[in-house]
Amino acid sequence: MELEKQEQAGKGDQTVLQIFLRSPGCQELITHLNKSKYQQNQDQKENQTLATFSIGSLYSITH
Repeated sequence: MELEKQEQAGKGDQTVLQIFLRSPGCQELITHLNKSKYQQNQDQKENQTLATFSIGSLYSITH
């Protein structure tokens, strides 16, 4: 009997979570997090390109 009560409570929690995940605020947060992760990746690629270019320039100046 106690186990059944716990299972029912768990189902209620899942429903609340599903409603929360569908809410506009949560969707906005997910979108924001995805964008910032994408932006970090873009910044990282640009920094790598700059570093490679700088090293190449230094090499050509010194040799």
